[in-house]
Amino acid sequence: MKSISGAIIAGGKSTRMGVDKATIKLNQETFLQKAVTLISHFSDEIFISSNTNFSNIDIPIVKDFYKNIGPIAGLYSILKVIPTQKVLLIPVDTPLLTKDVIQYLLANYDKKKQISICKTDDGLQMLVGIFDKSILPLLKDQINKEDYKLSNLLEKASIQIINVEKFKDQFVNINTQADLKKLNNQNKK
Repeated sequence: MKSISGAIIAGGKSTRMGVDKATIKLNQETFLQKAVTLISHFSDEIFISSNTNFSNIDIPIVKDFYKNIGPIAGLYSILKVIPTQKVLLIPVDTPLLTKDVIQYLLANYDKKKQISICKTDDGLQMLVGIFDKSILPLLKDQINKEDYKLSNLLEKASIQIINVEKFKDQFVNINTQADLKKLNNQNKK
């Protein structure tokens, strides 16, 4: 077993997309399959944060302990169940992420920090990072206060921000049908 668990945040409602983003295909592979393939290079313990059951994936699905509050619930729930101290987290809706960016993150993160997340010139990539179980009380407190903004966690935890601007093109977030159409058109070139 590797020393870090892997997790995919795939629990969004996909309201802007109109269909579950995890099931969208790119090059004959669903976004979820792409994420599982990617994260399996770095961890033997993989979990999917989702309130949906995926019949074609044989990986533990972790349902949100708190419903309808966004990614903070997914992160909290994952950290509660992982067998390791840290989790490598990626979102399902960034299908262009590659091993290069994850290797860079793993090679450069500070093991003493509670949170190590990626940053491009476009801003923080809150769902691509390494999170330590020691933030569970911080998450719980934030949820109890009905503060569901993941970025507010950064003010309370010891953090490291890793500049990944050279991988900027991999952080394309697919949230709408227009995003998907643009991605498919670029993929045909």
